[in-house]
Amino acid sequence: MKAESLSSTLQENQWLKCPEAAALLLITPKTIRSMARENRIPAHRDEGRRDWLFQEDELLKWFFALPLHTAENEI
Repeated sequence: MKAESLSSTLQENQWLKCPEAAALLLITPKTIRSMARENRIPAHRDEGRRDWLFQEDELLKWFFALPLHTAENEI
């Protein structure tokens, strides 16, 4: 993602860093970084930066779209 596009988008949306996004999903920052690297979660990285950024509304949409796992499904 280019710096200009990220900067303008940052103004419009709620962006979270790894610790904030991890707290929202009740997982560890290490887990959310791993998921981002493996493209298992919606994540963004500005060119030339190491930090992952997460858009709050994308994370919540992704989370609530996950299939529910219950004990009945496991039997």
